[in-house]
Amino acid sequence: MEIKISDVISAVGERKPSKEDSQKEFRAAFIYLTAPGTTPSSSELKAIDNIRRAWANEFFFLTKGRGIMETELLEVPPKPVAEHPSIQLGIEYLLSNQRGDGSWADEESTAIRDTSSVVDAFRLFSNDRRAQDAMERGIAILTRLEASSVDYFSRQIASLNFGGGMLEKLNSFKNRDKGWGISEGYISDVYDSALALYALSDKKSVEYILGMQNPDGGWGDRDSSKSQVF
Repeated sequence: MEIKISDVISAVGERKPSKEDSQKEFRAAFIYLTAPGTTPSSSELKAIDNIRRAWANEFFFLTKGRGIMETELLEVPPKPVAEHPSIQLGIEYLLSNQRGDGSWADEESTAIRDTSSVVDAFRLFSNDRRAQDAMERGIAILTRLEASSVDYFSRQIASLNFGGGMLEKLNSFKNRDKGWGISEGYISDVYDSALALYALSDKKSVEYILGMQNPDGGWGDRDSSKSQVF
């Protein structure tokens, strides 16, 4: 006897909630029970933590990115950035290289890339007033710069946390295979697709990224190309 999905729906009705409205994020705790009077060893705790991390990762791939399993139940507030001479020197360097319009750039064509990178970095230094002021100036100019590629457009959106028209425009660049290329109309590649995916948080496009993964676990520029670091 063959039973089809339509038969099940006819018998029990439509799924409630629908797949669009169903829960996508889950939280789970791992509890390690020990005998009274005993203390778990560091190796045992490490093993449990490895299982916890592996399960969160496996859940993501089993659901093809449609579901997220959160196993970090303890939400720890971010610690202040450690004061270190090299960190302060880095801040001073970036502050001294901010341009008059508020941007940073190795050359004119990289203004969006460089400015968004510094803005993201300065967000880590909320206790440094000069860094925050410089970041605000960087954000102001970043909103006015016009991106010419998926790479720069994605960085711009991610740094500004913008939605609306900017997200719609980037989404319109998506190809039929759910990936993105260098710009509109270009063949999809892993690098640009990953940046767009980060900016859009588009779980559907995870399928494209997963489909491009090589047997060794890495990714190349294009389908079937050799895995590489960058």
